[in-house]
Amino acid sequence: MKNLLLLLFGLLFYPAFSQVQLKGNITDAESGETIPYANVYLKNQPIGTTAFRDGSFSLKLDSVFRDSVIFSIIGYEPKSVFLPDAIKTKVLAIKLEPTQEELKEVEVLPRKLESYEVGLVRHGATTTNGTLPERPDARFISNEYQVNGYIKNISVYVSKKGIPEAPFRVNLLSVDKVSGSPGTPLINQDFVLNAEEGNEWVKLNLEKRLVKLPEQGFFVVVQSLPIDSLQLLKYSSRLPDMEEWEIKVSAPLFGYAFEAYSEAADANWCFHCIVENEWVPYWRKHAFSLDSVRNGITSGRASSLMIKAEINYYADQKLKVKDLKTKRAVKKVFDRPDENTLKYPQSTPSYLLSSLKQAFEANDLAYVCSYLVYYDDKDELEKTMAFLESMKDTLGEARLTEKEIENVTVLLSSLEAELQNLKPSDEERFIFELKLKD
Repeated sequence: MKNLLLLLFGLLFYPAFSQVQLKGNITDAESGETIPYANVYLKNQPIGTTAFRDGSFSLKLDSVFRDSVIFSIIGYEPKSVFLPDAIKTKVLAIKLEPTQEELKEVEVLPRKLESYEVGLVRHGATTTNGTLPERPDARFISNEYQVNGYIKNISVYVSKKGIPEAPFRVNLLSVDKVSGSPGTPLINQDFVLNAEEGNEWVKLNLEKRLVKLPEQGFFVVVQSLPIDSLQLLKYSSRLPDMEEWEIKVSAPLFGYAFEAYSEAADANWCFHCIVENEWVPYWRKHAFSLDSVRNGITSGRASSLMIKAEINYYADQKLKVKDLKTKRAVKKVFDRPDENTLKYPQSTPSYLLSSLKQAFEANDLAYVCSYLVYYDDKDELEKTMAFLESMKDTLGEARLTEKEIENVTVLLSSLEAELQNLKPSDEERFIFELKLKD
């Protein structure tokens, strides 16, 4: 028994003694300058890291095996080194060749530009979360109106919690036409940003770059960057109660807010998520096995990364911001997910009438028009949404007066009584039309 315990002890600690460490520096092959925050990862294993801001890197492995180490960053040609050969060199000197980017002709016409926002537009975060350097997160930004335009700017919400001034990376990627996942870079450059105080939108201005808005939309990728010893010393002096590992995972904390699950599931993607070595839609991949409250899903909604974009488009496309808002509201109604109808039951005509009464009594007019009333065509719905927009008060909500609510509930009670008097076999019990006048 004693020998068996010793054997088990040896097996548990064997990897610690067999670990190998890959070290080196990454520089520009032409200028000789260091390249900060390049990606270092194995080609066939979900193992990787990110270089520090001085271009140095360190990657720990349990053993040496047949694989290749890839060094990559946007703006440079990736480089591959055979792992067994790399381990033989104490300090690797990796030189990356700059990508030769072809200059594209951009048509600039004297046309008036309008703009609109898309993405998760909120004033503040509902919750916060950090990302590991080797596990970036992405949010999909759609071109839902198929406008011909340009990406004016990108904004990422950074919380006051954690270390808001710590740097993070932003990339813009196209949509892979086969998988729908993040694909190739839209801009041949890395962008490193940071907040000043936190609880703020950090903006990346792209207006002068004339980055064309793809027809399929695009992804915005955010990634925390590794903290070197000097940064760690600086942050530790300001946050003496935080452990080293807490500082590393709290720099920075990105903002999240709740969206309808269907939207959050389409928008949020992550890399190296759990054990995968690829981009995956986070909620669609993992929500079915997660506790609904503890892990960010509640009442048919899910936490979603707060990233937004401002889009410039040519005004002569006859798309106004107000029209865009109305079309967006219409789209949400006709793409109606089940979670949008959970607030008021409507599985039977009786339930629907009862829910309508409750919603009107609660002055929940926007919800009524969006989720409890069905429309024959989109034109009718667009008129309703435009009417709601015109009715908004100082609180930004469309509301009825007490007298209007009383009139509506009386009408609904009358219809409910008529419904109860119908025979169960009557088709009219299930087919009825509600018309509100004045």
